Amino acid sequence: MLIPRNAPHKQTFTEKEEIHSYLSHSRALLLRDVGNFGCTDNRAFYYVIKDTFDGLKGLKRRDRNKIRHAEKFFYIQPLEYAQLKKDGFEVYKSTYDGYKKKTERMMSRREYEQRLDKIKTSREFFGCIEKTSNRIAAYAELFIMDNACFMYTVLADPRYTRNGYYALYGLYYGICRHYLSENKLAYVSNGCKSMTERSNVHDFLIARFGFRKVYADMRVTYKWWFGCLVRALYPFRHVFSNSKLKAVMRQEEINRIMKSVSPTAC
Repeated sequence: MLIPRNAPHKQTFTEKEEIHSYLSHSRALLLRDVGNFGCTDNRAFYYVIKDTFDGLKGLKRRDRNKIRHAEKFFYIQPLEYAQLKKDGFEVYKSTYDGYKKKTERMMSRREYEQRLDKIKTSREFFGCIEKTSNRIAAYAELFIMDNACFMYTVLADPRYTRNGYYALYGLYYGICRHYLSENKLAYVSNGCKSMTERSNVHDFLIARFGFRKVYADMRVTYKWWFGCLVRALYPFRHVFSNSKLKAVMRQEEINRIMKSVSPTAC
């Protein structure tokens, strides 16, 4: 799938001629673009963002306490690439081992390190470092673009998400503090509406850290033969078990809803 390179608040719908050119010159089966970021009306498609930071006072008491616990056990700060390359695989492996349902093959250490080498110049890294061992307990990969921060991947060793450590509370709070308060970015985003529906992280961030939904219009354009296949399979979407196929069908459902909504209603 092709998606625009720039941040959603900078996106406008791509011209149809450009879309067909992009699809014809790539191996992608579809292109998804977004417009009208910040619609005041509810939409079937949205991003989850936080654009204000009030410190701990803006959070519930029990969440403040969990963040304070995390700050006792961890240094919460930007990560150096060298330390992530040294410690990150163990965090990745422990996170993967903790998944009840595994939809992708786990990378080997060599594959993990090769991937890091490819992305080290295009992303920033932020993490929780355990004070006693000086090892990474949780970390996030971040895109910084158009004065906004996008959380791409968040991983945490399961040992540090319970037993009073609350590494993820510290990590999310630290990211918001660093990029909103200290670096004055416009917002921090955890991405758009999930098509796989395997995670409740959006609900967690909204309930615990004051993130909110920002609605937008979404449009999907397919290569002609793949579009025919999607339309043929769509009536049977509820019987599929393959997670990737189900995600395509959920996206097509939103695409159809979007077509029935007038963009001028924003």
